[in-house]
Amino acid sequence: SPAGNFSASYYNTITTISVEYLFDTTEEFNKEYENFLKTSSKLLENIKNNETLNDVEKALLLHDRLAEHCEYDYANYKANKLQPSSHSAYGAICLGTAVCQGYAYAYDYLLEQVGIKSDYCSSKKLCHAWNIVYIDNKPYHVDVTSDDPVWDITGRVLHTNFLRSTE
Repeated sequence: SPAGNFSASYYNTITTISVEYLFDTTEEFNKEYENFLKTSSKLLENIKNNETLNDVEKALLLHDRLAEHCEYDYANYKANKLQPSSHSAYGAICLGTAVCQGYAYAYDYLLEQVGIKSDYCSSKKLCHAWNIVYIDNKPYHVDVTSDDPVWDITGRVLHTNFLRSTE
C-alpha cells in the first residue's frame, strides 16, 4: 500500500511481521494517497481499459513507463541511507526513486490496475525483488529494476528481463 510496507517472513510458520508507515497523520496519508492515484493514473493512461491492447502489450508498456519514470536510488543505496519510501510503490510512483522492492511493488500495483495477475517475488540470497507476471495463466519473471540501467539515460529501457521463463 502507498501508506507503508507490510512484510512477513515464514517457512512453515510466520516468524516475523513488520509494518512500517511512511506518513505520520491521516491527513498526510490522504493527501499523498491522492497524489499516488493521480500519478499512477498518468502511468496507466491509454493502457487501462484499452481493449485494443493484449496483456503482453499492456505489461510491456507499464514496464517501460515505470522504468522511464523511476530512477534507482543508487546514491542512497551506496551511502547506506535509504529511506523507507525507496522500498515502496509510493517511492517509485510519486517520488520517482526506489530500489528493487519499490519497483516491484509499483509494477505489481500497475499490473493489477489493468487486470494482469502478478506476484511480488524476492530472494534474501540475491538481496533482490522482482515480479512474477501471469500471461495466459503462465508465470513469467519480470525485473523492471534490472531493465532500468543505473545511471538513467532518458528513454533507455532494456527488455532483457521482461517475460523470462523460470528456465
